[in-house]
Amino acid sequence: MPTFSTVVSKASGPFPSTTDTTVTLTNLLPNTAYDVYISANCGDDVSDARIVSFRTLCTPLDTLPYVQDFEDAATGTSTTETFVPCMYRLNNGSTYFGCPYVSSTSSYNHTPGGTKALYWSNNTTLTTYGDYQAVVLPAVNADNYAINGLQVRFWARSTATSYYPVLRVGVMTNPYDINTFELVRVINMPSSTTFSEYTVSFENYTGEGLYVAIMALRPTSTWNICVDDITLEEMPACPSLTGIDAITTVGSAALSWAYQDGYDAPDGFTVTYDSVGATGAPATVSVGTTHAVLTGLAAN
Repeated sequence: MPTFSTVVSKASGPFPSTTDTTVTLTNLLPNTAYDVYISANCGDDVSDARIVSFRTLCTPLDTLPYVQDFEDAATGTSTTETFVPCMYRLNNGSTYFGCPYVSSTSSYNHTPGGTKALYWSNNTTLTTYGDYQAVVLPAVNADNYAINGLQVRFWARSTATSYYPVLRVGVMTNPYDINTFELVRVINMPSSTTFSEYTVSFENYTGEGLYVAIMALRPTSTWNICVDDITLEEMPACPSLTGIDAITTVGSAALSWAYQDGYDAPDGFTVTYDSVGATGAPATVSVGTTHAVLTGLAAN
């Protein structure tokens, strides 16, 4: 019966030898690409080595926030394996398996002074683009953080006003298995080419996953979007405000807003205002609802 020897690139020996057809390699570095050569030993004869290549997982995040602006990531294409270190991409497409990918098209970028963003091309063609595309963030250290105490924020926009993108945010137990994705929130993006910030709380998540993921399913109509400045962080004690709007008349303004999902209603809100360029103390109004009317404003 032959024995089998294993040689591992980027690792120091001794290298394992076994009479079995399986072996476990230990003491490998995290987030490191390895080439493994396996050959059969038959006394005085040795077979040609067969190679398998892989990259080890990254060390779980010990500290938050985790911020990914893609500026240090290598630029990819829709048909290359290049992706962001310590992030995972899942795509079962037969041709455009590189979606989403990091693009250096500056107009896709949201980061001030930046040049890169994650470009997402989701097409109705099943066999080429795949029926799912997902990006998965590094795992969090469960000893330091509970997923239901975290939130993820990111900026995104459509590349055309004719698109209606839909993203799904959830948590995975295995960053390589799309079947472990547990949905937390569906985001129906507007048909706007202006960046908007999206915040998803995991307060109600009760599973055991440690990998936050953003996924798209094969759509009913093609769309392309840009995603940038992803932040995974602890939930703040007080929610951020969203959807702030103002309707003005000659001397007044009706304000309305909403607050972040996953929070109980705040005790109240403070509105501070003044005319642009004024040097005096601003006015302050406290309200208990998500709207306020300011009166006595100067015209124009």
